[in-house]
Amino acid sequence: MHSDLRTIATNIFHRTLAAIEVESVVRHALQLNDHILKVGDTTCDLKQFSQLLVIAIGKAAVPMARAAISILGDWISDGLIATNELTEASNTQLKTFIGGHPLPNQDSLAAAEFALNLLRAANDEKTRVLFLLSGGGSALFEKPIADEITLDDLQTINRVLVGCGAVIGEMNVVRRFLSAVKGGRLAEAANRARQISLYISDVNSDDLSAVSSGLTLPSHATRADFDRILTKYDLLRQFPAHISELIAGGNLPDLPLAPAAEFRSHHLLLDNRKALQTAQQIAEQDYNCVVEIAADLVEGEVA
Repeated sequence: MHSDLRTIATNIFHRTLAAIEVESVVRHALQLNDHILKVGDTTCDLKQFSQLLVIAIGKAAVPMARAAISILGDWISDGLIATNELTEASNTQLKTFIGGHPLPNQDSLAAAEFALNLLRAANDEKTRVLFLLSGGGSALFEKPIADEITLDDLQTINRVLVGCGAVIGEMNVVRRFLSAVKGGRLAEAANRARQISLYISDVNSDDLSAVSSGLTLPSHATRADFDRILTKYDLLRQFPAHISELIAGGNLPDLPLAPAAEFRSHHLLLDNRKALQTAQQIAEQDYNCVVEIAADLVEGEVA
């Protein structure tokens, strides 16, 4: 009996993985009919735009970009992929950067610089930007908010945050205030362009701004939240001295506010909950299992 249960569980697992395969999910989400692109409830006429940029960031950036290229093809003007590794089958027409994870590397910085320059040069209403975002982008794609923050500083800050006892939401608040791309700042680089963001989420909530620390979504975090977290975990004492001085000087810019909704749309394609629901459906319909999803979320200090 145990062997049969093991076989059933293994089959459910592998069939779920096949059903939520990233490239297939993105292909299904992008519906192109001649020159009309439909994504969820967002429809646009690609002929109305002078260019289409595709910016894919995160651990799932390669399959997401590959799906977009297979659908949109020659409509794509330019773009990039920022991910953590490549395979032989991952070559695309987009410039690719291999960022660091869990700590950023030089390519993480180069990817963010490239994307910001691309977006700033295309900041008009005739530009359509397709952002393809997945987990891992916090480290794979980064630019400090100030020139005096170096790559070594970023790596030190990340190590401090991971070890200080803060939960992921608190870490992301600090990261956003110290970043030129997080907390919606990447999207703000082309705030006049029309934007679509697709998400493959690795977070256990409906908060899409937590995926890659919210590159295209404004954060609800305030300066007071930032200051509270710094105090709670005594972070200024642990950060490099010149970073603590920069923060204490009060010259860091606030995070962007929410833009006009008609200019930007956001679509969650896949997350842990959808994966669990897919597994539940397979187990119930094909194996007559009685299924209960354990939905409790425990977050906090490991000890």
